[in-house]
Amino acid sequence: MKKYVIIGNSAAAIGAVQGIRSVDRDGSITIITDEAYHTYSRPLISYWLEGKVADDKIYYREPDFYEKNNVKVIFSVRAEKIENGCVVLDNGEKVQYDKLLVATGSKPFVPPMKDIDKVEDKFTFMTWDSAKAIREKHIYKEYIGLDACAANLMRPAIYGAYHHITVAGKEDAPCDHKYDVTGSLCENSDKFAIDRMLPKIDMGDYLIIHDTGAHGFSMGYQYNGKLRSAELLLKENGDVQMIRRAETPKDYFATFDFCDALDKLNLK
Repeated sequence: MKKYVIIGNSAAAIGAVQGIRSVDRDGSITIITDEAYHTYSRPLISYWLEGKVADDKIYYREPDFYEKNNVKVIFSVRAEKIENGCVVLDNGEKVQYDKLLVATGSKPFVPPMKDIDKVEDKFTFMTWDSAKAIREKHIYKEYIGLDACAANLMRPAIYGAYHHITVAGKEDAPCDHKYDVTGSLCENSDKFAIDRMLPKIDMGDYLIIHDTGAHGFSMGYQYNGKLRSAELLLKENGDVQMIRRAETPKDYFATFDFCDALDKLNLK
C-alpha cells in the first residue's frame, strides 16, 4: 500500500486527493497544513472580509470530504524539511512517504519598506487568519467599519457635523464603549463619529445614523466607484416608500453614451 503525502491544503492538494482516489482507493493519504481549517477558497477571503460570504460558505468541499476519501490531515504544523523519504515537521514528528506532492502555492512578496521590521503586526492577505486579523483588531483605539461611507453622507467627513447614532436592537443598552465609526473609503477623514460612546458593537450589527435629511443623496458622489444608495421615505403612519432608486453600474458609466463604450460593457 502506497503512502501519499501532500504538503498544502488548497485547491491543488484537494485536486490531488481526488486524482489519487480515482486510481488508488487503498493507499494512505496524509495532508500536512500549517493552517487550522478545512480546505477553503482563498479567493473568497476578500468577500468574507466584506461580509458577503459567511463562514460556512468559504469552504469548497463538504465537511466529510477527508473522511470520505480516507485522508489524514495534520493541522497547524509546518513542514520544515524533507530528508530520507520523510517530511520533518516543526514539532519534530516525521511523516514517511512513497509519493510526495508539495502544493503550498505561491509566496507573497513583501516589498522593502523603511522600518518594516519594526512593525509587529503585518499581513499579506493570503490566508483566512490574515483576513480575520484585519477584520477585527484591537489597538489603541476601537474602530467600527461600516459598509456606508462619506459618499452616502458627506457632512461628518468635511466639517465634523454631528449625527446621532444608534445600534439597532441595542437602543436601551449602556453606551459604555468608545468608538471611531468609519466608512469604507480609503480616506482618513471618512468617519461618521470620533470617540463616540455607544453600546458594544458586534460583527453584523446595524448602525442607524440619524437626521441625515436631504444631505445624503444630494451631497453624495461616486469617488472610488461608490454607487449612491436608494432613498427611502418613512411616513408618519409607519409605511416606507422608495423615493429614489439605488444607482447601478450603468448609471456610473452613463456619460460614455457618446461612444460605443456602453455597448462594449454590456451593462443592463
